[in-house]
This record gives sequence, structure tokens and C-alpha cells, in this order.
Amino acid sequence: MAVKDVLVPDLGSGDAVDVIEIAVKPGDKVEKEQTLLVLESDKATVEVPSPFSGVVKELVVSVGQSVKQGDKVAVMEVGGADVAEAPKAAAPAAAP
Repeated sequence: MAVKDVLVPDLGSGDAVDVIEIAVKPGDKVEKEQTLLVLESDKATVEVPSPFSGVVKELVVSVGQSVKQGDKVAVMEVGGADVAEAPKAAAPAAAP
């Protein structure tokens, strides 16, 4: 199992948007593309899907909070094929 951050995807503008609904809670098992939260801008409401399957370990946003592209909204524990997509930690340098 690997731990991965869930970030706000590209919303088409750099403007901050408000979190109006959170569809999951810590401990929930979610599938890839399942809605995690709903964001609202002046012009649209956008559902943010999970980028991978796994278990929600932590939510780092709350309803009413403003977020923008790249902000962390959740931490998930993933396994299986989604682990391969996780960034790998750099290997420690060998001693001379």
C-alpha cells in the first residue's frame, strides 16, 4: 500500500473556487473516478473525481474553504495498479 495526495485538478482558470460539498469521509473506500467533493465557481459547479482507487485516510479541506489548482484536498492509501502510478521516492545515495 502507498499513500498518495489528491490534488485539485486543472479547472480551466487560476481562480480560487469554493468547496460546497464533501462526498466522502476518512475510512471510506472509493473507486477511481468516484466523486470526492464538489467545487463551485462564479460560473460552474465541478465534481472532483478520485484519480485512483483506495481508502480515504484524511481530508484536508472543509465545506466553505477556497481552493485552487494543485491544492491538496485529501490523502489516500492506494494499492494494486494505482501504486505503480505513485511517484517513487528517490533512492538513498550510496556511501563512497
